[in-house]
Amino acid sequence: MIVQFEKRCPKCGHDRPVTDFPKNAGSPDGRGFYCRAHHNEANAASKARKKAEYEAAVAELSDSDRARLGR
Repeated sequence: MIVQFEKRCPKCGHDRPVTDFPKNAGSPDGRGFYCRAHHNEANAASKARKKAEYEAAVAELSDSDRARLGR
C-alpha cells in the first residue's frame, strides 16, 4: 500500500496535503479530485444553477399550481 501525503489539485495546480481534499469513497485514493476550496466553489455554482432552473420552472407554472407550492 502506498501512502500519499500530498496531492495536486488540477484546478489550481498546487500540491496540497491530502487532508485539504474532501473524502470520496468512490475515488481510488479515497479523496476528492479537487482541493476543498475548488470543490466548494464548484458545488456552490452547481447549487446556484439548479436554483435558477427551479425558479424558471416555477415561473412557468400557472397561478394555482404556484399557490400549491407556496410561491
